[in-house]
Amino acid sequence: MTSPNRAPKLPLTARASLERDVLPAFLAGRRWFANKGNARLGATLETGIALDGGDPGIMLALVDVTGGRSHSRYAIPLAIRWSRFDKVPSGPGAILAAVRRGPRVGTLVDVCTDRDFLSLLLRKIHAGDTIKADDCRIEFRPTDAFAAMPVPVVEAVKGIDGEQSNTTAVVEDKYVVKVLRRLQSGVHPEIEIGRFLTDLVHFHNAPPFLGSMELRAGDACTALAVVHGFIGNQGDAWTVTNAYLDRFIDEQRVLAADAPGGSSELTSYLHRMQQVARRSAELQNALASRPDIPEFAPEPVTPEDVTMWTDALVRRAEATFDELSRRRSELNESTQALADLVLAGRTETLACIGALLPITIEALKIRHHGDFHLGQVLFARDDAYILDFEGEPQRTLKERRRKAPAARDVAGLLRSIDYAASFAFERALEAWPDEHARLLDALDDWRKQSVETFMAFYGEALTHAGLWPADGAQAARLLDFFLLEKVFYEVNYELTNRPGWLRVPLTGLQRILSQRTWI
Repeated sequence: MTSPNRAPKLPLTARASLERDVLPAFLAGRRWFANKGNARLGATLETGIALDGGDPGIMLALVDVTGGRSHSRYAIPLAIRWSRFDKVPSGPGAILAAVRRGPRVGTLVDVCTDRDFLSLLLRKIHAGDTIKADDCRIEFRPTDAFAAMPVPVVEAVKGIDGEQSNTTAVVEDKYVVKVLRRLQSGVHPEIEIGRFLTDLVHFHNAPPFLGSMELRAGDACTALAVVHGFIGNQGDAWTVTNAYLDRFIDEQRVLAADAPGGSSELTSYLHRMQQVARRSAELQNALASRPDIPEFAPEPVTPEDVTMWTDALVRRAEATFDELSRRRSELNESTQALADLVLAGRTETLACIGALLPITIEALKIRHHGDFHLGQVLFARDDAYILDFEGEPQRTLKERRRKAPAARDVAGLLRSIDYAASFAFERALEAWPDEHARLLDALDDWRKQSVETFMAFYGEALTHAGLWPADGAQAARLLDFFLLEKVFYEVNYELTNRPGWLRVPLTGLQRILSQRTWI
């Protein structure tokens, strides 16, 4: 089915107000907006595509945003609700501005988590619709499995809090709809890997991929939204881990100081970690299982790869050191002290990075998750499911699709374990400041056992030859390299978005360097 749609043109005064006042103010307050650090934002309505024939209906606004030296494009599905802003069901976070048409007063709303928009989106994907508008078109493409299902009927919608770069909603406890906000042209890894895992290798421990919404203009393709099946669950591994840690800390405090260190909470949690490890390895086995498909065929790590990875990490580390030094005065006293220690070791750290990887590594590089952490794992029915194959939002699509050793995703998961333990320690100190040494020892033991359990069960389940170096020293260097890559990403991210969390990656960086055995 093809439907030609063109959004009505805005009057010049209305468009000027939208671009000058409304869009910059709205974008600056959104969690998913990546240009928050720019004081002066420019927003231009590149195009508006009507998604239905209503009056005024739903329009997909594509907005060009400039600020400083940056340039980005964002997607905002918009609709006018003919009611006062305080009666709009979407809530204040979705409101852009009041509007008027003659005597009618309404509200311009971002409808990303609105029932009407999500119902429209799901129905169009299910039908395989195409919308044509001037020099572009929007393609809605289902998987065969979704097309064979009954037409979606939408009544219940729940927005998911905590998204950092997109907007996600659970619909009818059947579908998870993710609307991509910051747009990049190119093959999107979440669509590519989702179709691969669901349709080609039938990997059962990831949510089934159901379909996509993509913008096509000439030869350029830009992902706008993805849909997966919903998996009923007991929570993501980050939430579950923090709950275990809080109970673990309570348990440790009531034990006598000289009592044995056994913990029922830790034992129970390690069972969960075994499942995460197995499913992580099985995912990598699956991603490496189709040498006949060039985009997914495993390839040997080459000396050129080693040089490229090393040079890229040195550049990232140098830029991070520079930014940390520039913003040092903005940090609190304790974080400043940590930053000073890290900055003092700059020269040595850069030398360590340059010498870390041997020029020849006996391992394969494969397609990988790209942003693997505890929050990307769901616990359901005493099992673990891995989701969200978008990759790190700060990287380009080309970078996210590059093949890498399996150790890169493993490093992301291990860093997430460290984050969880560090935050549990911070929470515990607020309640029991006099228990510093004891809590630190207990959580260090929890971290160590969690990592050891993951690595042991991961190794058992990793059956594809070549995904992990057979040489133990080479494997340790490779893992440490990607741990450093991840921790520098974290430092940069926390500096930009959450300075209060900066202590965690700074402490992690010190720990990785202090425990190294390779130089």
